[in-house]
Amino acid sequence: MKKIFFVLLIFTFLVVGCGSENLIDEAQFYVQEKVKANLKSPSTAKFSKWDDSLVKKLDDNKYSVKGYVDAQNGFGATVRSNYYAEVIFVNEDEYRVENLVID
Repeated sequence: MKKIFFVLLIFTFLVVGCGSENLIDEAQFYVQEKVKANLKSPSTAKFSKWDDSLVKKLDDNKYSVKGYVDAQNGFGATVRSNYYAEVIFVNEDEYRVENLVID
């Protein structure tokens, strides 16, 4: 399912171009991937509803993303963590996720 979503995201990006709405979707996707990389059990991650209101444009190429993720901790208990990060789009092929906070 996630592979299909990723392929669709890339396809949409290639067909439609790099508009503001696409950057919002990409920012959410990249931050969620970074959050998953920091979880004890990333395969159990369930993120807050995909919502454009959770993304704010900070300037022409910088967006902030916030939300929450429910995932299992090291003891197997599911816990909710809030997250915040900023995504900087350097160019069409490069981005950076910065200031990631998970609490």
